[in-house]
Amino acid sequence: MIKRFFFLFVLAIYSCQPNEKAIPIPTNLSPAEQLLSQSIAYHDPQGNWSKLKSSVDVNTELRMDSIPELSQRHIHFNNLKGEFALNWDSKKIGLSGVINSDTCYVNPNKEISKEERNEIAANLGCERISMYKDYYHYLLGIPMKLMEDKAIITDSILQRTHDDIKYDVVKINYEPLDQMPSWYFYFDQKDHSLQLCKFTSAEDENEGGEYILYNGETLSNGIKFKKRHIWLYNTPERDTLAIEDYTFSKLFIK
Repeated sequence: MIKRFFFLFVLAIYSCQPNEKAIPIPTNLSPAEQLLSQSIAYHDPQGNWSKLKSSVDVNTELRMDSIPELSQRHIHFNNLKGEFALNWDSKKIGLSGVINSDTCYVNPNKEISKEERNEIAANLGCERISMYKDYYHYLLGIPMKLMEDKAIITDSILQRTHDDIKYDVVKINYEPLDQMPSWYFYFDQKDHSLQLCKFTSAEDENEGGEYILYNGETLSNGIKFKKRHIWLYNTPERDTLAIEDYTFSKLFIK
């Protein structure tokens, strides 16, 4: 299942300021690291991600069952302080969850029964909030998150074609190697923008697994975010697993 699979992975591992200068790209990098740096320079030229404070509405449509499941979440994060907050509905109960370096709590937004409160504590506690924090930080932070120390970046740039379009591709792994899938990130050959990514446990990235196709961009606080993430099976049928739409509220750096 898309959420469960990705949660296991992440547990293991803005208006533009025109007078600011873009962060220079280091020269002592491998070809793949150089490409990632060029993509970061496209998406986050002033290096705003690490100090970003933002609010985002997330609309998700899961298509794994015969009847699509719709959900809405509102997330807020302060990357400088390591804070993350989530508001969402579970079984028609509005919930608020907050986690930072020394605090974590989950509260219902209305009076509920003792049985409902026990169910929330058992299924939607701090561990679940931490999963959502890692999940959304990784999804929204790509490609910036790809240069973190936990990423094992293959030195060379791969050349791949998807839907008859040629891309520059970077392969990334995470520890433990025998349990985590390999990730293949596809970048536009001209402007180095992120276009899609595939992940699979097979040696050949075209065998099994899933991939995310990105549609549309939105500029918030100098960062070009991907607006729509379309999750698909990495098979000839390309059945859609889920569609996630991100709407950014007023973003700012503190």
